[in-house]
Amino acid sequence: MKITVLQENLKRAWSRVGRAVSTRPQLPVLANILVEAKDGKIFLTGTDLELGIRVEVGAKVEVEGKTTIPAKMFGEFISSIPSGKVELNLEKETLKVKSGRYKASFQTIGADEFPQFPIINRSGDGVVRFKKHQLEEALGRVSYAAAKDSMRPILTGVLMELGAKKWRLVATDGFRLALFEGKFGQGGAKDGLELVVPLRGVSEIGKLDGEDVGLLVLKDANQVAFWDDEAMVVSQLLDGSYPNYKKIIPDDSKIKIKIGREDLLEGVRVSQVFARDNSNVLEWRVFSGGVKITSKSPELGENEVVVEADVSGGEEEVAFNGKFLLDFLQNSKADQIEVGLGGNLAPGSFKESGRGNFLYIVMPINL
Repeated sequence: MKITVLQENLKRAWSRVGRAVSTRPQLPVLANILVEAKDGKIFLTGTDLELGIRVEVGAKVEVEGKTTIPAKMFGEFISSIPSGKVELNLEKETLKVKSGRYKASFQTIGADEFPQFPIINRSGDGVVRFKKHQLEEALGRVSYAAAKDSMRPILTGVLMELGAKKWRLVATDGFRLALFEGKFGQGGAKDGLELVVPLRGVSEIGKLDGEDVGLLVLKDANQVAFWDDEAMVVSQLLDGSYPNYKKIIPDDSKIKIKIGREDLLEGVRVSQVFARDNSNVLEWRVFSGGVKITSKSPELGENEVVVEADVSGGEEEVAFNGKFLLDFLQNSKADQIEVGLGGNLAPGSFKESGRGNFLYIVMPINL
């Protein structure tokens, strides 16, 4: 293998595939990245068997070939040298790297020992296509509601329900739920799909750069692949039955509140200063002219703020986790929020005025 590639392109590719390399690999070869040179390009691949990332880079290929090299050391070296041309030359079991006055050599492990990355027909049956900006927004709007660590592993992922014309993303940790809906222009799932993607895979999907993103479920391997023009992310899917989230979505709300997002965000953010020492409890008293939010730090003090709002349906007292509210308000860009309450022990619903494709549900705290 003998190739020439620009340092900045190689560095960018390494920074992406390196995120899939385990810091505690089960096998020595999993501490390496796979480098393949063919068809006038080089392909870099990293995997820890749960997540795999493959990136292609334009290069001048004089001799095709493939090998694996230590991911961490190679990446640190490439990141440290100046921009410009980098020559990679494989001699037996050593990869020699040269760039200007810099030279290095890396001991390799044969490519045959590296796990095989799936070969995908990007135009075959079962391929689903998203608009990148819409998928990225949806993932960002729901992923924070998934469990970070749970006795129920299925909750640590994002549910994707894909139909022929519409799709839905859902995440919940059992105390709150975020739901985002979108439409396929074309390329939907004709027979319907339902899959749960781990948060780590979700994070990498959001980093794909192309205008369109393809998806294909690899059923035999229990994996899903996402790709754009330059990169591919392959993630294991989570096993198990996702909870019937539709059961907790309120049919209607007794009390309806229309409130400015910025005003509510400011009130919650200030109140959270005191709530942090008290399990993030924010107490709401809803009245005809708005919402009074109070929070207490048992040993240090307390806070009270009134946020003006348009309220219909009566008065109510309810308590919410302030962190859950912040997650929603900071990720929203709406000018106005619509809050629905069914009682002090009923789930609270949060929507964005003028947008019907997003819903956030928060379970109240029983004081």
